[in-house]
Amino acid sequence: MFIDYTIYMKPFFTVISPSLNEEHYLPILLGCLANQTFKNFEVIHVDGSSEDKTVERATAFKDRLDIKSIVVKKRNVCFQRNTGANAANGEWLMFIDSDDQIEADFLLKIHDYVTTHQIHVLSTFYQPDTNKFTHHFLASIVNWLSYFLQYSQLPFITESVFIFKREEFLKVGGFDESLKASEGTDITQRAKKEGFVYKMIRSPKYSFSMRRVESQGLLKAIKNNATIGFKMFLGKKMTKDNLKDLYPMEGGGKYK
Repeated sequence: MFIDYTIYMKPFFTVISPSLNEEHYLPILLGCLANQTFKNFEVIHVDGSSEDKTVERATAFKDRLDIKSIVVKKRNVCFQRNTGANAANGEWLMFIDSDDQIEADFLLKIHDYVTTHQIHVLSTFYQPDTNKFTHHFLASIVNWLSYFLQYSQLPFITESVFIFKREEFLKVGGFDESLKASEGTDITQRAKKEGFVYKMIRSPKYSFSMRRVESQGLLKAIKNNATIGFKMFLGKKMTKDNLKDLYPMEGGGKYK
C-alpha cells in the first residue's frame, strides 16, 4: 500500500499572490503552479475584494493545489502580501504577482538554490511575455541594473517574483504598507542592514506581464519608473497624487 508522506510535511514554500480583478490572469498563474515538478508548497491567494470572478477562478483550483483564498477589504498590495505572510506555513515565502508566469521547474530550481547557498532574500531575472524587441531591451536594462546593484547598499528590486525566508521576513516587519512603489527595494535595504543576505540570480527566469507598459506606452513607462527610482534614491516617499499617474495599481480590469 502506497502512503504519500508529503501530506504530513510542512510546506517548503508558501506562494503568495495578491490580486484585484484578475479573473483573466490569475488562472494562468495557478495553472503554472499546478504543473510544478516540485510539489511541497502551499498557495495563499489574497484578494482585495474583486468585483469580477477572481476568487471563484482561484477556488476552482482546489482539486489541483493546496490553495487558500483570503478576501480583504483593504486594496493595498503590501497589506495583501503581509496578510498572506502572516497566514503562511512555509519556510520560504514566494511572492508572485497574479499576472506573471513560471516554468514547470521554477520552484525546483529555486529550492535547489536556497538549500545550497547561505541566503535570506532572493530575486531573479525576468523575461517579457511579448516578443517585442523594445520590451526585451528594457528587460535587459532592468535585469542587469538589478544584478549589479545587489552589491550596493541601494539594491533595486522588481517585486513581481520575490523570495524571502519567512523567519527573516517577519523579523524585518514585512513590507511597508505606507509605500505604493519600490516596496521590494525598501524591505531589501532593511534586510541588508540587519545582516541578512540578498542575491539576484539570472536563472530561472519568470515571465513578466508587460500590460502596464503596453497601456502607458514604452517611453512613459520608462519615465515613470525612472521618476519612482530617483525619488526612492533620494529617500522620498511617493504621494498618492504622484502614484495615480506614475504607478496605477488598479487590478486586471484596467489592463485587459
